Amino acid sequence: MRTLSESTKNLLAELHKPVSRLRTFLNRETERRRELVAQVGASGERVAAARLAPFLLDAGLRTEVMATLRLLLKDSSYKELLWFHEVRGAVLDYGYQAGPNWWQARPKDVSEVSDVWSLGLMSFHPSGYVRQAAVDALKKLDDSPSLAFLLIRANDWVVPVRVNASRAVYERIAPEFAEQLALWWPLVLRLGQSTRGDHSRLFSAVRALLLSDLEALRAGLRSDDRHVRRSCYELALGDTSAKWVLDDALADSDPMIRRQGALAVVRRHDTDRFEYLARLSTDRVALVRRIIIDALGREDNPAAKDALIRTALDTNASVRKRAQHYLQRRWALNVAAFYRDACRADAPPAPAVLGLSETGNAQDAARIANFLNDESSMLRQAAVRGLAAVASSDYLDSFYVALGDLSARVSHAAREAILGSSTSPRMDALEALAAGDRFVHSRKNALRILAQAPGWCALAPLIRALAHADDSVRGFCLAMLDRWRAPAFLSPSNSQAAEIVAAMQSSAKALPEARRRYIEAELGRWR
Repeated sequence: MRTLSESTKNLLAELHKPVSRLRTFLNRETERRRELVAQVGASGERVAAARLAPFLLDAGLRTEVMATLRLLLKDSSYKELLWFHEVRGAVLDYGYQAGPNWWQARPKDVSEVSDVWSLGLMSFHPSGYVRQAAVDALKKLDDSPSLAFLLIRANDWVVPVRVNASRAVYERIAPEFAEQLALWWPLVLRLGQSTRGDHSRLFSAVRALLLSDLEALRAGLRSDDRHVRRSCYELALGDTSAKWVLDDALADSDPMIRRQGALAVVRRHDTDRFEYLARLSTDRVALVRRIIIDALGREDNPAAKDALIRTALDTNASVRKRAQHYLQRRWALNVAAFYRDACRADAPPAPAVLGLSETGNAQDAARIANFLNDESSMLRQAAVRGLAAVASSDYLDSFYVALGDLSARVSHAAREAILGSSTSPRMDALEALAAGDRFVHSRKNALRILAQAPGWCALAPLIRALAHADDSVRGFCLAMLDRWRAPAFLSPSNSQAAEIVAAMQSSAKALPEARRRYIEAELGRWR
C-alpha cells in the first residue's frame, strides 16, 4: 500500500515535470498527461492517489484525475483512508514540487470537484478553509464513502470543521444509514476514544442504533475487512444474547474473532453454555482452547472432567499443562498414571508420550524410549522430545541415530535435543553425517549443530563439510560458514590452527576467496 513501484514512480515524475506555457497553449502536452494519468490508474497502486490529488486543481486534467482516483480508491479500507488522512497536505515531497501547487488550493477549488473520493482527499488538505468546504460538499452526499470521510473529519483539530462534520454525522444516525455506520464502526470507535473533543453523545447514539438493529450490524459482521469484523463482533457479543451472532463468531475464519466468541461463551450462564465449551475445546487454535479449558476447570458439571481428559491429550503443550493443572487440582486425577495407561494402548497418541515426559519421573524414560523405533514419525518425534526433557544425557546415542531419521520432524527434534544437552557435541559423528549421503534434512541439521560449536571448534569441520557437499547442501553449508565469526578474545590452539589450515588446503576449490581471506586474517591476528 505505501510503496510505489519504480514504473509508477517514473510515470508520476513525468507527470509532475514542468510544462512550458507555449506547449500548454498549443495543447501539445495535454493528451500525453492524460495518458500518464490513465496509466497510473491502470497500475492499481492505491498510494499513487496521494500524488495525483494535486492535479484536481488542473482544469485540463480534472475529469481524468477524478475518474482515476475513483478507480484507485474504491473499496479502500478504513485503515487506508486513515493513512491518507495522516499524509494530509504532504502529498508532495521534495521530488514532486513541479506539479500544481497543492498548498495554494482555495475553497472555490472544491466546488469544481464532484466525485466523493476526490472530495475525500480534498477533506485531508492542510488548509482548514479547504477542509470546511470539502465537508460542506460531502454533507450533500449520502453514500458510504462520504460517511467515512465525515467520521474522520469529525475529529478535526479546527473546531468549526470538527463541529460541522459532527453535525453531518449526527444527521445520519438513522435506520437508513445503519449499514453504513456498521461498515465504518472502527472509525466511530476511533472517534469515541479521541480526547480532542467530546464525542461521547455521538458514539453512544451510533452504538445504540447498531445494537437495536442487528440485521444492519450484520453488514459489518460479514465485511471482507477482518478489522471491521473484529470491532463489530466485539460490539455485538458484548451487548447482545442473539444466538446467531455467537454461532457466526465461532464459525469465523479469524482466530481473534473466535477468541471473542469463546470469551462470550464463558460469560454465558444458560443451558447451551456447556455444549459450546465442549465444542470449542477442540478448536484449531490453541488460544481459543486455552480460554475454554480455564472455563472447564471451573465447571461443576461432571462431564467437564471428560472434556479435560480429552484436552490433556492436546497437541499443544500449553493446553495440555492447563488441563493437567485442573485435573490434578479440581478432580484429584493422577495425570502421570493416566498418561502411562494411554501409552499402553495399541496406537497411543503422540501427546500421551509428551504428557508422560511432562508429568512422569526418570523411571518413565524407558517407557518413552520404546517409541524411538515406532512406525509413526509423530511418536518417534514425541519420544525424542520426551527423552530430551526427562533424561537427555542418558539417551544421546539415540538422539544421534534419530538425527539421521527419514522424517524431517524427527531429525529436527533430535537436533534440538542435542543442542539442549549439557554435553559437547560429537564433532566426528556430525561431520560424517553432514558429508554422507543421508537425507538432506539430516545433513542440514548436522551442519546446524556443527555451526553452534563454540569458538574455533566449528570452523574446520564446516570447511571440510563444504568440500564434500553436493548441490543439495552446498548453499546451506556456505551460509553456515558466512555466519561464523572469529572469537574476539579467544586464540585458537596450535592444533586448531593447524587443522583449520589443513581443511582450507583440502577445500581450496570449494571455499570462496573472500571467506578464505577472512579466516586467514583472523588466524594471523594470533600468530
